[in-house]
This record gives sequence, C-alpha cells and structure tokens, in this order.
Amino acid sequence: MSVTIDNSVLSAFTKIGKLGLLRKILGDSIVYVADTVFREIIHQEVRDAISVTNQKLIVSDSGEKPDGKWILMEKVDIQDIRDMRIDDGEKGTIKLALKKKGIAVIDDLDGRKLAVKYKVRTIGTLALLKGAYNKGLISKSELRSILDALETKDSFRITKELKNVILE
Repeated sequence: MSVTIDNSVLSAFTKIGKLGLLRKILGDSIVYVADTVFREIIHQEVRDAISVTNQKLIVSDSGEKPDGKWILMEKVDIQDIRDMRIDDGEKGTIKLALKKKGIAVIDDLDGRKLAVKYKVRTIGTLALLKGAYNKGLISKSELRSILDALETKDSFRITKELKNVILE
C-alpha cells in the first residue's frame, strides 16, 4: 500500500518529537510526499528523511532504503485543481495519492473534502494515533501524552469528547 503525506501531518509529528513513531505506524507502506509538500517543509529532520531522487525504490529485507530515507518525493501537476480553499501541498498530496492509488494523510478538512471528490481515501493524524494505540504500538498513557503535546506544541484543537473517543 502507498501513503502520501501532507506537510501538516509531518510537521505535527516532528513538533512533538514523534517522527519515528509515524514511521513505525506506517510500517511497510511506501511513503510519498508531493514536491508541492516538500517546498512547504521547514523541519530539517523531515527533509532528511525524504529521498528527492527519481531513482527506483530499492528496499532491503528490513524495510530500509539504502540511503536510510523512508519518504519518496515525486513531482505532480496540480494545475487542474482550482479549489482556492486548499493550498498547493494538499492539492499535491491528493493528486499523488490518486496517481499511486493510495491513501492521502491529510488533517485539513477542506483538503479531505476535496480528496473525497477525487475518490481518494484519507486519514489524519488523530486516526493514525488511534490506530497505533489499537495495534499496541503505544500505550494509553503515551497516547494521552501525545494528544496533550499536539495541543500545546502544534496548536491542534481536540475537543474533550473527541479526546475521550480516541482514548477508548
């Protein structure tokens, strides 16, 4: 399965020091970012994880790419998406997920709505974290700490009701 990630998700995991957890959550998935997302990325830790070459993907038995990078960047044409409510990063994420027949990891609500129009499946940061908890990758207390960190370090707005659902 391929996964295309938007900058907001990469940024959120980086700001709370959990980029490694994101990698663990995505497991064996082939992970992409669109070139439009790459231009938005400000965290060097994320940039260091992205392969910007157009070489074929070679993965070792352990799932590592030879250069240690785990995210592939690919150029996409977003000229045909005229929706002004979303930025180029989300547009690129949707187009690349459509091209790869994969999932778009997007937190932006308008971006998710546009993805639905293109029949692209989406998931967001909170659903990824809930999945990690359900799979036993993180404990309930770790999940609670991560949610608190998202609220304080990344200005994530999580209602009390939603937090309770995630922690169930």
